[in-house]
Amino acid sequence: MTRAPRRQDWSRELLRLLPPESAVKAIRAAEEGRVIRISSTEGFGAWVVEGERGAYLVLGDYFCTCTDFYIEALLRRGRPYCYHLIAKEIAEAEGKVRERVVSRGELTRLLMELTDFRDDP
Repeated sequence: MTRAPRRQDWSRELLRLLPPESAVKAIRAAEEGRVIRISSTEGFGAWVVEGERGAYLVLGDYFCTCTDFYIEALLRRGRPYCYHLIAKEIAEAEGKVRERVVSRGELTRLLMELTDFRDDP
C-alpha cells in the first residue's frame, strides 16, 4: 500500500512551478513568518502574504492580488501560481502560519485595503 503524499511533500513540489528566484522567495516568506491567516471574531477569514512590495490577499489555493499572478496566471496563462500562493501552501504545511484575530470591521478595512489595485506599483 502506498502512502498518500503529506501536505508538506506536495507543497514543496509546487516550487517546481516557479522560476528559481521566485521559489526562493516563497520559501523565505514561509520561513520568515510572512504568511498570516487573519480571522474575524465571527469566524470569517482571509490569507495575507507579506511580499517584497506589500501585502497581498490570497484567496484559497488559486488566487492572489499581486501583479505577477495577474500577468502570468490570468493574462499570459503561463503558470498558475505566484510565489505568494506557494508560500501560503508551504507555511500551512509546515505549521508556520501566523494567526491574527480582528473585529469584523477591521477585517473589512484590511480586505478593502488589500484589494485596492490603484496603488500597486
